[in-house]
Amino acid sequence: MINANQPRYRELASLGLHDAIVAPLHALDQDYLIGLCNKRDPGRYPFLAADRMVLESLLASIEASLRTMQRLYMENEAIAAINQEITTGDIDSLSRVIATQVARLTEVKYTAVFSYDEGSEELVSQFVWDQAKQVALSRKHRISCPKQDLGVQLANYRGHCGLNDTTSPIHPLLSEILEGDMAAEFCVPLVSQDTLVGVLYMASPSVNDISTEDRSSAQRLAPLAAVALQNAKLLAKQSDDLRLDRAIIRLHNAIADVLLEEEQTEQILSVLQDYMPEGHNLFIATYDEHHRQIRLHVVFENDKRIDALDTHPLYKPRFVGARNGLIDYMLTRQEPMPILDVPDFSVWKDKNKIEDGFSENLRCCLVLELRLPHTDEIIGWIGLRGMQDAHMFGPELRTLLQETAPYLAVVLHNSKEYAQRAREREAVIKFQTEVSSLSETQAAEVEQLSHSITTALDGLRLYTGDLLIALYDAEQTRITAPVVFLDGKSLSAEEKAEDLAYRDRKIDERNGFVEWVLANDRSILANTFDDIQSFAREHGIASPPLRFQCWLGVPMRVSGRPIGVIALRSTKDANLFTDTHLELLTTIANQAAIALENAKKHQDIQELFVQQEALYRASRAIAEAGVERDAVLRTIVEQATINTDSHMGAIYLMDPNQEKLELIVAYPPDFFAELKQSHAQIDVVDPYVVARAVRENEAQLVENVEEYSDFVDVSNGVTKSELAVVLRDGGRKDGVIRGVINVEHKDVGGLDRKDRLFLISLSNLAVAAIQNAVQAKELARNKSIAIMGAWGADIVHDVNREVSRIRDTILKIKLKYRLDSDLSAELDIVDHVADAMQLPKLPMLGSHDSSNTDYASNISVLDAVVAAEVEDFQARRVPHTQLETDHDLGCLDLEVRVHETWLRRLIRHYLNNAERHPRGDKICISVKTERVGDMAYVYVADDGVGVRNEIRSQIFEVPIPHPHGQPGQGLLLVRHISEMHGGFAWLEWTESDRGSSFAFSVPIASV
Repeated sequence: MINANQPRYRELASLGLHDAIVAPLHALDQDYLIGLCNKRDPGRYPFLAADRMVLESLLASIEASLRTMQRLYMENEAIAAINQEITTGDIDSLSRVIATQVARLTEVKYTAVFSYDEGSEELVSQFVWDQAKQVALSRKHRISCPKQDLGVQLANYRGHCGLNDTTSPIHPLLSEILEGDMAAEFCVPLVSQDTLVGVLYMASPSVNDISTEDRSSAQRLAPLAAVALQNAKLLAKQSDDLRLDRAIIRLHNAIADVLLEEEQTEQILSVLQDYMPEGHNLFIATYDEHHRQIRLHVVFENDKRIDALDTHPLYKPRFVGARNGLIDYMLTRQEPMPILDVPDFSVWKDKNKIEDGFSENLRCCLVLELRLPHTDEIIGWIGLRGMQDAHMFGPELRTLLQETAPYLAVVLHNSKEYAQRAREREAVIKFQTEVSSLSETQAAEVEQLSHSITTALDGLRLYTGDLLIALYDAEQTRITAPVVFLDGKSLSAEEKAEDLAYRDRKIDERNGFVEWVLANDRSILANTFDDIQSFAREHGIASPPLRFQCWLGVPMRVSGRPIGVIALRSTKDANLFTDTHLELLTTIANQAAIALENAKKHQDIQELFVQQEALYRASRAIAEAGVERDAVLRTIVEQATINTDSHMGAIYLMDPNQEKLELIVAYPPDFFAELKQSHAQIDVVDPYVVARAVRENEAQLVENVEEYSDFVDVSNGVTKSELAVVLRDGGRKDGVIRGVINVEHKDVGGLDRKDRLFLISLSNLAVAAIQNAVQAKELARNKSIAIMGAWGADIVHDVNREVSRIRDTILKIKLKYRLDSDLSAELDIVDHVADAMQLPKLPMLGSHDSSNTDYASNISVLDAVVAAEVEDFQARRVPHTQLETDHDLGCLDLEVRVHETWLRRLIRHYLNNAERHPRGDKICISVKTERVGDMAYVYVADDGVGVRNEIRSQIFEVPIPHPHGQPGQGLLLVRHISEMHGGFAWLEWTESDRGSSFAFSVPIASV
């Protein structure tokens, strides 16, 4: 309070004032002086101390209100600034605005905004502001949640926290990111939708420098800052995701080519380097799961690429467990480890499990498995090694690699498959080129195949030291093993003969893997000894290959049938072969089968050519021998002996009772007399090779007579091998046995399959020669009979004609003159005789046209007679045979100069012949007529079996033997009858199992 009587306040007196109360007021950044002056009676109303206190209290309230209003105004400005910044979506810019606005409100020395990373459970400093210096501190700091500091407590308790005196050493606080010690510190959690998104931080080096109002302002701004920060983080995440997606798409597009492994890894490296941070030390490795081998393709160390990795002491290819690197650590975990992320290697609990060579200078690492999505197969790894600082690889890079890893796995897998296929294709092409040249024999082709297969597979690093090639003869049901390797050594013929698994044998003599592959036409892949045993138990295989640790065998197929087996085996190592190798070996096996089959056919063709030449020479010699039986047979046995390089040969014929074999001829001639004395007859039950051939009705080839129980020596010890072939009608198994032809050779194995085939062909000539010789006399007799029959038929024809004229004359007499009954009865005797001889009756014609009627009985209407005979034939045959007939008669009313009876007989012989040779249970016969010049042609075609080659030239010459019944003579009579009437008979066409067409011609009557 102030009194005007006091000297220093005389200015109050000049104003007529007696007392005053004055107090200072600080508001809106200005200092004011506020006073109350008393003009009244000072004695009555003096200013008391209470008045002063009232004024001071009133001014204090005014000052507080003004300060609150100013703070609220500033807070509104801060809110507006923050709201305006939200639209930018930039988290760093937003953090700057929040920190500077809080600093302007509170005038605290340091303000900062931290964001919370839930993925890593860390607080990350986004912006730190020095209010005193008006500068931003460019520090990025991450605080891990395990650290028990104030920020972590905020993350855990989700409440604000502050200390005005932080000199106590108990709490390591957020101020560690600042220079110097902080005496006061305050943090507000930024929580949005019950989610911690960050921390608002204030700090001061002075004790109690953060007021309650500063704290309140920070708390009031916190909700808006939290929402803004969360939105910014969401926008940033969306932007990062979009950028990441674009990066992933660019990566995928950039490495979409399918290249060889080395080229593919170079392409991946060139693309990934654009997204890698500085000092990334990238590495790319692939994994062969079958062999458990790791191979590094790209390695950076200390920011430099390592060359010559295949020979590098640390990074060369290695098997799992051979070293203790990061990849080995991931592979040897009990649980799958798709990613190894070590932000700080120095504090990693398993750092001692990585050997020094791989962990030297290592500060952090990020390694991802490259695993195929659809099969879960590990293809390799891609990794980064930080050698400068810890925490070098952030979440964005990790996400980029995680999203790209499956695609990289597919690309590397395709590259590996492509490289494998390229190598296989090159190997197959090389193999095909090597086997494209045709060997002269199958044995030579097998030897060539063995070399080519070994060369091709060795180029693919496939083990061939235990290669097996087995061949199967389905006709003989025999298995041979021309190529057998054991431990890299080829077995000799003697060694194979001592082992049942490799010696020549019948397929049913042993039940092993080779037999199973051939019987089931399927492959076998057994990668371990246990797999071999398991497969054998599962499929009932009694003799599995128990000396081997793995076994891969595939059938060699030609036209869908197995002709052999190619097998890759190993007596030492397991797990050498895969499904890919199975496919490759199947391709090679099929190519090998074709090559073998071609070589076999070539060999057969060459042998057949030689055989045909020999048969041609033999047939010429036989033809020159004439038709006398013994002369022909002597020529045949001579040709058989010479062409098989035998020292002797003989032909035996069956006696009528089919109980004995009678010696007919032998070669050389001087041997015949000797043999005739001791072996003129042989019982079919005797122990002779020729007798056994008759008993079994099958050719007997004895390559070594000492091993044959039924051998009887007739050569005084000269013969070492013998061949006997049965002589059968028609060469058929069910044909009548006529005898045996046999030859004997001086050497073991001197007679073989080729000689057997030749002798079988020659036996058919022998049978034909025997039949021709027997029929030669019959042919001559038949020709005489045929000529006599034809002549007799002609006489009958003339008699018929003359009798017809007599009857015609008698009829005219009866019609013209009246005869008494006795004379008429005598004349009727002519008709009775004609009826008794079954001569055609004359039509009863009236006298008005009888003088103009031609009764010549050798004239027939061709088509009418043919149609009538076909109809009669069908009526006779349909009830017993499935028969279809049709006819194409093109001669209409054309008359031919043949009696109807003979014409019918000609047609009937052809129809009967067609009916006797159906291809199945049904036959279709077609009849056709046509005029050709002055002749009429008649054709009878069928869809039967056709005419055999060996009788085509004889069917109109001699009676043709039938499997059952007497030889047929119908076609022979057709020729005689047609030729007798001035025509011909012939075979128009024939084809085996397609049918045949026979024809004859007769002269036209009007010509």
